[in-house]
Amino acid sequence: MTTDLKSWVGRHEEMHEVISPTPMSLVAATLDRDAPASALGDPIPIPWHWLYFLPDAQRSDLGSDGHPLRGLFLPQSG
Repeated sequence: MTTDLKSWVGRHEEMHEVISPTPMSLVAATLDRDAPASALGDPIPIPWHWLYFLPDAQRSDLGSDGHPLRGLFLPQSG
C-alpha cells in the first residue's frame, strides 16, 4: 500500500436517521405493491434500506455521475 493511501485507512462515516414509513409507502405505490409493515422493529425488505441514509453532498461536491466526488471521503482513483 502506498503512503498516499495509508492516510485513508480507518476513515469512517456515520449517519443517523429517524426511519419514516413514507419512503417505503411511496415506492410500494410506484411498484403497485402493498407497503411493507412499518411498526417499530419490523424488518425492511431488501434492498429497500437504500431509501434511507442518503448522502447529503452539495451540488458542487458531485461528480458528473451524480455521486459525491472522490477525494472527499474516498481516495481519488488512478
